[in-house]
Amino acid sequence: MLLARRVLLGMVLLGVVFALGVHAAPHAAWLGVPAPRPMLMRLRRVCGACPNYTITVAGDGTLTYQGGDFAVVQGTRQLVLDPMAVTDLMLDFIQPDFLEMENVYPTPGTERMTVSLSIEMGGLSKAVLSEDGYGPALLLNLIHKMDDLPTMRALSGWPH
Repeated sequence: MLLARRVLLGMVLLGVVFALGVHAAPHAAWLGVPAPRPMLMRLRRVCGACPNYTITVAGDGTLTYQGGDFAVVQGTRQLVLDPMAVTDLMLDFIQPDFLEMENVYPTPGTERMTVSLSIEMGGLSKAVLSEDGYGPALLLNLIHKMDDLPTMRALSGWPH
């Protein structure tokens, strides 16, 4: 686990360089590591009669929204985020606390809504599932941070 975290953090540093618009491929070769694979941070919300949607943020700042049933806007929309916003979000995702979370935080009752939050970087990935808003504060804050990205609440219709 420690080795996987160190590899992921190394890939994150190269991802930060990409996010800031610096060409990292020559530096990656100089460090003796292959150029990083694209980084993706994703939130997927699925529930009965409330908005169903997916938000994906790539390391290059491309934000892709996919609205499903009950979303205000259905279909795919894309925009480009400020590089600092991407870096800020990425740094929240790579905290050891997120990487070491349980994979599922189940509801004690009947499940009505699930939210999946994940990061993929350098061939490694971590996904965490929250049922009905259960989970540690860091997880819930990351979910809100993804929902608060520019225009996401307007597109999805998610109120809180």
